[in-house]
Amino acid sequence: MRWKLAFRDSADIPFDWRVKGFELIDSQDKFIAPVYDLLVAEKGGEVRYVAATMGGLMGIRGKSLILPAELITKGGAGTLMVNASNSLLNDAPLIEDIENPSRKEEDEVFRYFGLKPYWEGVEEPEEDKESDDETSTDDSAGNENKDS
Repeated sequence: MRWKLAFRDSADIPFDWRVKGFELIDSQDKFIAPVYDLLVAEKGGEVRYVAATMGGLMGIRGKSLILPAELITKGGAGTLMVNASNSLLNDAPLIEDIENPSRKEEDEVFRYFGLKPYWEGVEEPEEDKESDDETSTDDSAGNENKDS
């Protein structure tokens, strides 16, 4: 797992991110959802996402969202403002496991909101590279030899 949950796992987070019990509001000050938790990188401790579940009634689960920290600002008392409209959030990519999103889901979220993913331009640890190499086919090495 690449994530700690700030509230559940008592992760050490900056004071500005101590938002347990806060509510998310959209750019028109309309309620979106209560903050479920914060996804904090295991390595480095950066707050990467605010996790929330929109909608849902009487035991029926709502839509799980992870919102990049770049979209969030402090609102009034007990609120975090998402720099997006409620309709944009309603169409945001679905997240299967809100506590452990896949890299594909993360990429979809960043692309949807028009943001550059935090991992672009950052060297990945060797163990991540090896697992990526095993799942993809790389024909470039073979093509280089043919041109020589």
